[in-house]
Amino acid sequence: MRHARAMAVLAGLLVTSGSFASDGVIHNDTVWRDAAGQEIWCNGGHILRQEDAFYWVGYDTGPGRPWRINLYSSRNLADWRFENTLVRQEGKLAQMGWAGRPSLLYNGATKKYVLLFEA
Repeated sequence: MRHARAMAVLAGLLVTSGSFASDGVIHNDTVWRDAAGQEIWCNGGHILRQEDAFYWVGYDTGPGRPWRINLYSSRNLADWRFENTLVRQEGKLAQMGWAGRPSLLYNGATKKYVLLFEA
């Protein structure tokens, strides 16, 4: 398992307004989009709650590009905003075939968030 530190102020379920119907039900078998209308790619994700916001970190295996680990945020678990790509398959990570099951955890000793993922 490799560790990577999330370098940013904590800024990251697969749901958006396109999947959240007016009846308040999140429907399966739909393409979920973020607030900007982009398709969400956040496989094997992990959601954590920080005060009144939820952060979702997950593995992006979108077609035709190297893998990435993305971070989304939401206030209601229905509308998600893309925050940032935390890790990309480049540099020393270019040789890794995949980066699965990412988790974003808070380290109380350092007061920082740490990104853990399988490689």
